[in-house]
Amino acid sequence: MSWEEDVIDVFQTTKNPILDYLALLFDFLFSAPFLLLILCLALLIKRDKKIFLILFGLLLNYLVVIILKLLFALPRPAGNRRDSFPSGHTANAFFIAKASSRYVKYSSGPLYFIAFLVAISRLYLAAHYPLDVIGGAIVGYLIAWLVLKFEREIFEIFKTIRSKTSPKRKK
Repeated sequence: MSWEEDVIDVFQTTKNPILDYLALLFDFLFSAPFLLLILCLALLIKRDKKIFLILFGLLLNYLVVIILKLLFALPRPAGNRRDSFPSGHTANAFFIAKASSRYVKYSSGPLYFIAFLVAISRLYLAAHYPLDVIGGAIVGYLIAWLVLKFEREIFEIFKTIRSKTSPKRKK
């Protein structure tokens, strides 16, 4: 048995209904479809460039995770699916922690703590091995770093889209 399987076994011995609920809640809240839906709705309601930036980055994060899953095709701890590396939920959580902490004062600590809990929940649910979760954290953090580094260019894309989709006012 590998050290990664030993870690999964430790989490499997700590099962209880409250932790089950919390892990499944994180599973839902940090799934890419849910996050993308929420961000699209937020962008429709408030056409803000910061929301666009986070939506753009999350889409990029999602694309990179899918490509890596296809390239590595590693098995998950439970089941026979071969899409374990990297953990998409963990990548999403660390992306949101890094990207959002730039815009929300004093949010860095709580956001990274939640991201850490999401990572632990993936192990608890036996959805990923430890290296999958570490890889997801690195991917999410790096994609957010890149998006923030090219923030000005992404804002220009937003400005262009916004000008082409805004209703014209009558004079």
